[in-house]
Amino acid sequence: MHICFLSFDYPSRLGGGGVGNQAQLIGRGLVKLGMKVSVIALVQSGLPEFEEDQGVGVYRIKPGNAHWYVSKIPFLGKILTLPVRELEYSWAGYKKICDINSNSTISLVEGTETGMLFVSLRMHKIHTTIRLHGERYTYAKYSPGNHLTPGIHLSRLIQRISIRRVRSLSSPSHAHAREISCETGIRLENITVLPNLIHGQLSPKHNETSPHSNNILFVGRLEEAKGVFSLIGAASEVVSLYPDTHFYLAGSQHPSLAIEVIRARIQQSNLQDHITFLGHIPHEELDQYYRNALISLLPSYYETFGVAVIEAMSYGLPVVAFSSGAIPEIIENGITGILVPPGDTHCLAQAVVTLMRNPELRKDMGAAAKQKVAECYDAEQPMHLFYSYYNSVIV
Repeated sequence: MHICFLSFDYPSRLGGGGVGNQAQLIGRGLVKLGMKVSVIALVQSGLPEFEEDQGVGVYRIKPGNAHWYVSKIPFLGKILTLPVRELEYSWAGYKKICDINSNSTISLVEGTETGMLFVSLRMHKIHTTIRLHGERYTYAKYSPGNHLTPGIHLSRLIQRISIRRVRSLSSPSHAHAREISCETGIRLENITVLPNLIHGQLSPKHNETSPHSNNILFVGRLEEAKGVFSLIGAASEVVSLYPDTHFYLAGSQHPSLAIEVIRARIQQSNLQDHITFLGHIPHEELDQYYRNALISLLPSYYETFGVAVIEAMSYGLPVVAFSSGAIPEIIENGITGILVPPGDTHCLAQAVVTLMRNPELRKDMGAAAKQKVAECYDAEQPMHLFYSYYNSVIV
C-alpha cells in the first residue's frame, strides 16, 4: 500500500509547522507497519528536491507565483490573491502526485483543506481523504483582529469543494469535527476523529521537571490566532507581581504578523527583559525548555487539537489556556490545568499567578496532567488507529 500526504510542509532544520510534524510522525509510523509513504512539501532553499527520512520519501515542489503578481493589482489584489494561491498550490500538488503515481502506484492521497481541489476533482482511481487540520478561515473567524475578508471567503469556497468531494474526512478533535459539520452541512458521523500523534521523545517516560526559576513557556507560531498579544498583556500583569518571571516563546514567525509589530508591543509594555524569542526549536531540543519551565501558557483563540498542550502535560507542567476549540477536550479545568475565557487577558494573568503562588497546586495539576497523557495519548495506540482508518478508506 502506497500513501501520499499532500501536506505542503515537512519538518527540517529550517522549520516546520503542525501539519508537517503530523505528516512526519504518521508517515514514519506507517513505514514501520510496512506501508510505502510519500510526502509532498514546499521547496526550501538549501534542501534537496527529494530525500528520504526514515523510509518516508519527501518531495519538495515549487508552486507558481502568479498570486504574488495578482497581489499588486489595486483593489482586486486583496480579493484574488488567496484564491489564486489556493489554485496554484492545488495544481502543483496534483501534477506532482501524477508524477509519483506514474512510477509507483498510489493507493491513497491525504491532504489538508489547502490545495486539494484538482486532486479531489480529477483523481477518480485513487482514494482521497482530507485531514481537517484547520485553515485560515476558521482561525480568522475566532481571532480578534482577524477579519473574514472577501479573499478568505473565496479561498474557503474552493476548499469546501474539496472537502465535499473527497471520499472521507478525519479530524483531530470532536470540536473541530463539529465546526466543519456546522460550516459545510456534512453529517458529523461522516467525520472520523483521530487524535494527533505526539513525539515519542516528549513522553511521560521522562523524569519529573525541575524548574530553576519562574520560567513560563509558550510553544506555537507567532501569530494573533495563537494569542501572542494576549500573552504579552498577561505577562505585563505577572511581571508586576513577580519581577523575576521570564517568558520563553518557542515557535517560528507567521507571515500574517511581522516580528517588528510584536517587538514594538513588548517595548511598549516594557517587557524586553522578560520575553525571549527562541524561534523554531527542533522537538528534540525542546526538552530542556519543558524541563526548566514552571508553567506552560497557550492562549490560542482556536485549536483543532493542541499538541503543545499534551507535550507540556507529558512533562508534568500545568497548562494555562483559553477555553477555545479542542482545548477543553484535553485540559480538565482545575485538575490538569486552568482554562479562562478566550480574550480575557486579566483572567489569564490571574491563573498564572495562582499557580505561581501555590507550589502544591502546581504539583498536583502536573501529576494529574502527566497521568492523563499516559492514559489517553499513548504513543503506540493512535498509530494503529491511523493504519486501520487508511485501510478502511481504501476498502
